[in-house]
Amino acid sequence: MVDEMDNQMSFEDMMAALEKYVSVLEKGGLSLDESSELYEKGMKIASEAGKKLTNSELKIRNIRENYKQTVSNESMPEES
Repeated sequence: MVDEMDNQMSFEDMMAALEKYVSVLEKGGLSLDESSELYEKGMKIASEAGKKLTNSELKIRNIRENYKQTVSNESMPEES
């Protein structure tokens, strides 16, 4: 269920969920099983958030590179 939810969650929603999980874990009062389950869910979400962040960084790099190439091509003098 977490895997399906991860793919639909925005990066910001994932970060909010992680903050909530950390808060609950820090507060304590959970059984070992509950803590382990919550930790596992958090790690899955953190992994998916990392993937989304990496993909966004790659998109930004590609956009920058395409922009640099476009500007470079436009500034080159035309051959006569």
